[in-house]
Amino acid sequence: MDANKRQRYENISIELTRLVGGKDNIQGVAHCATRLRIVLKDNDLADLKAIEDVDLAKGVFVAGDQVQIIFGAGLVNDVYQVFAEHNHMKNMSLSDLKTEANKKMNPLQRIVKALSDVFVDIMPGILAAALLTGLSGVLGNLDFVVQMTLYMELTD
Repeated sequence: MDANKRQRYENISIELTRLVGGKDNIQGVAHCATRLRIVLKDNDLADLKAIEDVDLAKGVFVAGDQVQIIFGAGLVNDVYQVFAEHNHMKNMSLSDLKTEANKKMNPLQRIVKALSDVFVDIMPGILAAALLTGLSGVLGNLDFVVQMTLYMELTD
């Protein structure tokens, strides 16, 4: 990364750190393919509207306990690197970040999340079973479909 880009990303990091409530408010940071993900101790300290106007940011939203800032593919890697170094939080994975976010949940929220995680994993199986049941029902009534088709042809 050249010096001009690094300086630009450093300025972005300084501004983002200020807008999320300072270094002390940052609990964890990671990134995915397009977004910088930040878990804050107190989301109310973040100025989401102002974050939208940060240089190179394409959008911002809160998903669960994460503030997610959209930078785009490729760019987010460089911004993350400089932001993480600036805030002394290098090399957090997405699972580490989720673990940090889960620490903010109360016991009831943790139970609901655990149950929902189970259903997310088995949802494709449930959908496949429902589709097969419907297909089985249609094929089981194939005689009815054939008889209705013949009846329609005879009445024309």
